[in-house]
Amino acid sequence: MRSSVFVLMAAMLASPAFAEDASTSPTQGDGFFAGSADRLSWPYGSPPVYRVSDMATEVAPVSFETQLTSSCDCQRCIPCGFDTCCCDQRWAHRTGGFGELLYLRARDAEVAYAQIRDGATPFGRTGTVDPSYSTGFRVGFWSAWDCRSSLGVSYTGFDSSTNDELITDAPLSIASLVIHPSSVAAGSTGLEANASLDVSFDQIDITYRRIWGVTENASVNWLAGVRYGRIQQQFQSEISVNGTTTVQSELDFDGVGFTLGFDAERYAPCNGFLIYSKGNAAFLAGEFRGDYTQFDSTDPLEVQTNWQAGRIVPVLDLELGVGWQGCNNHLRVTTGYVVQSWFNTVSTDAWIQGVQNSNFVGLNNAMTFDGLTAKIEYVW
Repeated sequence: MRSSVFVLMAAMLASPAFAEDASTSPTQGDGFFAGSADRLSWPYGSPPVYRVSDMATEVAPVSFETQLTSSCDCQRCIPCGFDTCCCDQRWAHRTGGFGELLYLRARDAEVAYAQIRDGATPFGRTGTVDPSYSTGFRVGFWSAWDCRSSLGVSYTGFDSSTNDELITDAPLSIASLVIHPSSVAAGSTGLEANASLDVSFDQIDITYRRIWGVTENASVNWLAGVRYGRIQQQFQSEISVNGTTTVQSELDFDGVGFTLGFDAERYAPCNGFLIYSKGNAAFLAGEFRGDYTQFDSTDPLEVQTNWQAGRIVPVLDLELGVGWQGCNNHLRVTTGYVVQSWFNTVSTDAWIQGVQNSNFVGLNNAMTFDGLTAKIEYVW
């Protein structure tokens, strides 16, 4: 109440007409404060009324969406059923393409191939080929059916290659861990061994994506589609034992199945920044094929066997990251952390042990790829 009185007095004093033309009765003397307030006169009729509520107290910010819709033809968005102009909202589906760089590492794929020993006792490093980070890519195209749904096609490719070498000097020696125990070279040792492991996968996805829920600053889409997936593991090891003994192994899986998932985005209210998350699961029905071969410099085919089994391989994808989207919604850049796990697979290490023990029961492993992703999209 007291602050309102002060504001009223300040407004009255600031008026030139009030300050110059207000007068008092001559009997009370000259001057503004010479007489009582009830004898003050206003020469232009009734004095103006000043209200505190007429004064501006705050400035409303202009939202990012308001800038986007200022030049939008909302009539073309009527079929979408939204009050706002959905065509130029950040969550709206659009036609365009994208390219994505992947920097991943295969986990649970390592193979122990040789060991340094002192006689029959382990005495030193165990040689292991364990995949490190490698680059992959994903490219794709989206075709918008309307501003709430779209159909996309994408291809993902990844390939990693790892090498390792193990060397020692007498009286120590190196024993191979991947040679078949019934072969001539079994039990023999050498001073040098090496191995290589290649792990790769390919995916082709056809995906339908549609808005599930949306607000001014957030959106959630559900998706469903079809995926072809292939994962391949190629291994080779050599050890110097009365010449060179070589072991080669290959595992392949090809499968086709359906995918289900979601993606969610949260937009900053007054700029183009955003955070996002993605998750989907694929169930691929296909065949695993395994091949094992051992040979040396004197025998071109010492051991050879192959194996095949039908599998349902679930594949789980999770991604979390941040991004930026231009005010005209044409350009979009995102980066994040991604994890992809293949379940009910067969690892090279387990496959070789199965061959050595002639036991193929329980060949059931999981392989995971994780790392960073950077993506650029352009839509229209």
